[in-house]
Amino acid sequence: MKRLYTYLSPKENLLNHEIIVLIDTFRATTTINTLFHLGAKEVLMTDDIERSFELKESGYVLCGERNSQKIKGFDFSNSPSQLLKQEDKIKSKKVLINTTNGSKVFRSVNKNSNVIALSLTNLKTVINRIEIYSDIGVVCSGLNGNYSLEDYYTAYRLIKNIYSKYPDTNDATEMSYKIDLSKDIIKKAKHYKNLKELKLIEDINLCLNESIYDTFTFSEKNSGIFKMI
Repeated sequence: MKRLYTYLSPKENLLNHEIIVLIDTFRATTTINTLFHLGAKEVLMTDDIERSFELKESGYVLCGERNSQKIKGFDFSNSPSQLLKQEDKIKSKKVLINTTNGSKVFRSVNKNSNVIALSLTNLKTVINRIEIYSDIGVVCSGLNGNYSLEDYYTAYRLIKNIYSKYPDTNDATEMSYKIDLSKDIIKKAKHYKNLKELKLIEDINLCLNESIYDTFTFSEKNSGIFKMI
């Protein structure tokens, strides 16, 4: 029986799934899909700053943030809108992402599962291709281990479109299908307010722009690396 389970926070007890759909709308999974849209060769995720600088020596472009600010010594922050202006420095390159929240959640789920990076920016492509998998876990990265509205809204948009194909669901999936949400709810999110205070309006607008990329980004179990498939 095809299974679709939703996890509103990475603190929940995750079951083993054939594929994990990882969501970090502000901003990690949006940045991953932006990088592949720009032609990146691969995207490695880590939360280890020392390792990041070691990999820079082997040719990786470093993108990262701590508390939404660029990490000192990195090439770029985790800003998808800024990266869109750097295609010549991203195309055909290996890129590393190191973030406050998304990297840790990714590493924890990738240990046991293959992972797809979902953002609103590649929603339609994921909807069209995800049904090849019969057992899906949708994981919201949240903010510092807690629930986040922007990730839940992205999960909700996916579930609304694929629910009918998956008869085995959990309560969070059922709730997501039954309710109706407006994107405006994201304006109430703590992370939205944080980014707005930092005047990262271009990032907010890009992260909320739906289905502008045709990227389907996949990380094989325990690889730590995303590639386009």
